Amino acid sequence: MARASLTAETRTPGGDGAAGRLRREGKVPGIVYDKPGAAIPFQVSAHELTLALNQGKGRENGVDLAIDGAAPIAVEMVDWQRDPVRGDILHVDFKPV
Repeated sequence: MARASLTAETRTPGGDGAAGRLRREGKVPGIVYDKPGAAIPFQVSAHELTLALNQGKGRENGVDLAIDGAAPIAVEMVDWQRDPVRGDILHVDFKPV
C-alpha cells in the first residue's frame, strides 16, 4: 500500500477558540512533535485528512506531510481525536519517522 500525502499550512496555536474557528472553516488543527521541546503546529483540510484515515494508508503506512510547500516530511500518526457523536476529526498528532 502507498503512503498517504497531505498538504498543510503552519498555524499559530491559539487555544480552543482558534481551533473551533479552524474546524468551522473545514480544517483540522494538528501538530508534529519533532524533537523534545520542539513542535510544528499546522492545519490541514478535514476532507483530505479523513480520506487518508478512512483508506487506512495514513494509519498503517504513515503520511508524507508537506507544510507550506516545503519538502514532504515522513511522519506517522501518534494520536487523533474524533467527535464522539458526529465522528469528525478534531485534532491529529504526528511524529517524524
